[in-house]
Amino acid sequence: MNRRPQSVPLAEWPVLDQEFWRKGLERGELFEADGVGVDWAPATLSNVELGYGQWLSFLTAQGRLDPAASPHERLTEDNLKSYVESLTFRLATTSRWAYLVWLARALTAMDPNFDATRIRTVAQRLRRHARPSRDERDRLAAPSEVYFAGLRRMERLKPTALSNPTIAAEFGDGLMLALGASKAVRRKNHVGTIVGVNLVVNPEDNYRLRYSAAEMKSRRESDADLPGTLTPDIDFWLTEVRPFLLNGRESTRLWITSGGNDMSAGTFYRRFCKTTKEELDRRINPHLMRKIIMTGIAVAAPELIAIVGTLLDQTSDQSEAYNLADRLTASKKLVEMLAAHRIARAQPRKP
Repeated sequence: MNRRPQSVPLAEWPVLDQEFWRKGLERGELFEADGVGVDWAPATLSNVELGYGQWLSFLTAQGRLDPAASPHERLTEDNLKSYVESLTFRLATTSRWAYLVWLARALTAMDPNFDATRIRTVAQRLRRHARPSRDERDRLAAPSEVYFAGLRRMERLKPTALSNPTIAAEFGDGLMLALGASKAVRRKNHVGTIVGVNLVVNPEDNYRLRYSAAEMKSRRESDADLPGTLTPDIDFWLTEVRPFLLNGRESTRLWITSGGNDMSAGTFYRRFCKTTKEELDRRINPHLMRKIIMTGIAVAAPELIAIVGTLLDQTSDQSEAYNLADRLTASKKLVEMLAAHRIARAQPRKP
């Protein structure tokens, strides 16, 4: 593929486009509706801005940009077809799909009544034909495999965890795996987890992960119990290992490095990948855990597929309709179900 197309920065958009865009991001007055993009996460906002800037770049390069026309008037059938063709020579299928989705979201933010059916239909067709740049099938594992790999690592290292910072941090890596399999929040949330705020004790005396709506990409709060089997290991990490690593320094962050510092997102990513390679002989990154959990549910217990939306903190209509968060703790249900499945398979068959 050729280099990624240039995107027109917001400050250089036509004046009319900038006005529509700002309106789509504003909080409404007392009797006015909020703009569509008012609660978008910074990453979403940046991507949609990038996608719309790329659309403007295409129109400019093709001599199709009329600054006096409204953003929606420019989305003609011919312009859209030519745009997709131009992206074909530069980007992979998944990237083309993303640019179209961002364009649709931008136009919808600029006018909530805009009918994005045509552009979304094209995007969906691209999505169906998309192929990941790397085949991830050989890296998939059952969620229970990752969970129990984390437990085994902690059990193995616990007797010597306080002997030196390296082993202490490696014990924490085991907890990292077990938590990742129990609740697949995004890496940003894992890294930013604050003890007593995001990791709390629930009335049953086991732990819970809780994130406010402002902390989540979906802008919906996340609240999930952790398996009771993790409680002793979390206790040991919080009361013994973590203070040992901090060595007198104070911190509210859950994850601490062997050097006694708050863990960065890059370090979290590298340690997660390294630990899965050591324990499972396959390199699994934190984001892949979301796909692993979805696949694990679909294969091992398709009757529980309704909890996937809750597990992944998604906001689709289907996940809203099957929101079980108030009636059961989906992450705990997942791990208990998979643990039972693992035990059942390990038992000898009756003659």
